[in-house]
Amino acid sequence: MANFSEIAEIIADYRTITSPLFLKKNNRPIDISEGYLLQKIANKNLTDSGLGQIRAHKIGCTSKVMQNFLKINSPCAGDIFEKTISYKFIEIPYKGFTRVGVECELAVEIAKDFHPGSNSISYSDLEKFIGGFLPAIEIVDDRYLDYLELGVPTLIADNFFNSGAVMGDVIYDWKRLNFDKIKGKTLINNIVVGEGRASFIMGSPLNAFKWYLEMCNKNKRKINKGDIILLGSIVETKWLNTNDIVTIEIEEFNPLNIYVN
Repeated sequence: MANFSEIAEIIADYRTITSPLFLKKNNRPIDISEGYLLQKIANKNLTDSGLGQIRAHKIGCTSKVMQNFLKINSPCAGDIFEKTISYKFIEIPYKGFTRVGVECELAVEIAKDFHPGSNSISYSDLEKFIGGFLPAIEIVDDRYLDYLELGVPTLIADNFFNSGAVMGDVIYDWKRLNFDKIKGKTLINNIVVGEGRASFIMGSPLNAFKWYLEMCNKNKRKINKGDIILLGSIVETKWLNTNDIVTIEIEEFNPLNIYVN
């Protein structure tokens, strides 16, 4: 395999333009571990390029809906930069993306620093790290000629389609939330284009959160207090056009909006 730093620089450079990412086969990470290593290096380049510090994280493919949609059968994680995060509403430029889309997500706010260790994560460990839950729109960009051909390790190195997020208000008394029943939907121009349930996310958003902490343990990644983790999409990705108005509605939470100019 070629030099990790050189490949990470290519991945970071393509993030700042609207041409599809291209990597020769011998320049791609060969497995998921290499994908996360390249992600870490590329993200340092992106921080230095002006996207700011990493303030949030995402998990992709946590629901059968998304696994079937992307034809990828396991969760994958990425990071989100502070300059790409908005609250409640954002206006985005259609021409600023290769192929822009949105996902209807639940997210968790971290209550305390998580330090990776050797111990496995139990469900009893989760509660002390949960500050609260919130709704989110993940802004994704299909910046690939053929993401299936490119491969999962490379998608991980490129933060698995992420291009930003819109976040809502946190519900701190989260134990009252019944994830088996909470429904979410995506509307474009006031038309419902997709619906789902919070339980679609690995059976429960708590399962997705547990998976993420275990991934951080494996890859020796710290999570900072106050960071947000997007746990996966309730509704499959919806691709956008100029002048679209997007609304995400999840029961128990206030709606979020995006306008594409």
